[in-house]
Parts: sequence; structure tokens; C-alpha cells
Amino acid sequence: DALFGIGGTPEGVIAAAAIRCMGGEIQGQLWVRSPEEAAACRAAGMDPMRVLRTNDLCGGEEVFFTVTGISDGDLLDGVNFHDFGATTHSYIMRAPSGTIRYMKTYHRWKDRMAQTNKLQDSLTGGGAFKL
Repeated sequence: DALFGIGGTPEGVIAAAAIRCMGGEIQGQLWVRSPEEAAACRAAGMDPMRVLRTNDLCGGEEVFFTVTGISDGDLLDGVNFHDFGATTHSYIMRAPSGTIRYMKTYHRWKDRMAQTNKLQDSLTGGGAFKL
């Protein structure tokens, strides 16, 4: 499989971490938009024409990647709110072992929020907003 696209450096590094955890490969190149940007790259010791590979973007030995759905998508469900709090759905990946875990987490904050509001009332005299 192959995917082509344009994105920023942070997105490339994040993608490299995920791809490395799954045993894949990514190649990228800096996208300079002007001679000034190319000069700045060279001044920082980078060759703007060099093809960067997975280990160039994500070179550590202990690489982990985690993603949690915020809104519903093809890969993960988004955050679901309940009377007790919320549930989230995540993937956790580890490069050294190739382990990929799916996690459904129950965030139970109802009791904690009641405690927080009670403390807030005692500190503010009850005039502040409720969480």
C-alpha cells in the first residue's frame, strides 16, 4: 500500500511513530516554499532535498504510539458521554514488540465532580459556576 500527501513536520513525526510500531516504512522530504526557507534549512544543517526515512523521523528504540478517538471515525469511536462520565476508545502500539492493544476506558467522574463542586462552594460561597 502507498499513501501520498503533504503535511507539517509534527504530523510526519507522529505518522512515523505509528508506522514504525506497525512495522511499516515512511519516506518524506522537507517542502521548502522559498529560497529563504531552503537557506534556513541549510543553515540548520539540514539538506532540503534529502529523503527522510522512518528512523530519521522517529529514531528511538522504545517507540510507543497512542491514539484516542474524539469524534466517531472509521478506526475508533469518539467520546461517549454517560450519566457516570464518559467512555473513550484507544489504540496503544509499541514498536519493540509490535504489540497493538485496543482499550475501552470508562472515565467515572460523577462522584468526583460532586466533590469538586462541594469544595468549590466552600471556597467561593457558592457563587462560582458548576463543573
